[in-house]
Amino acid sequence: MDAKKIGDLIKKLRKQKGLSQYKLAEALFVDRTAVTKWENGKTIPSVDMLLMISNYFNISIGELVYGSLKNNENDEKIKKYEREKQKKREDIKLIWS
Repeated sequence: MDAKKIGDLIKKLRKQKGLSQYKLAEALFVDRTAVTKWENGKTIPSVDMLLMISNYFNISIGELVYGSLKNNENDEKIKKYEREKQKKREDIKLIWS
């Protein structure tokens, strides 16, 4: 396991969800400094925490342990969500114009 790769992936997923380190820590019931240490590659989350993190971000524990996503499914989900969000904004603008 590469602590830096795991940390980079956690950081990427956290930012994609628009979460602060504090909010992620809150969701995982840990201190914000734990998230900081993971993201900086200083420590690796415990096995139990790796499972919680993988469940939270809806990725496999293998993807998390290897520090990379097998495919871009999560990226595609995020892009789809952003497109839908933008379309709703445009629809609202049309309604109010």
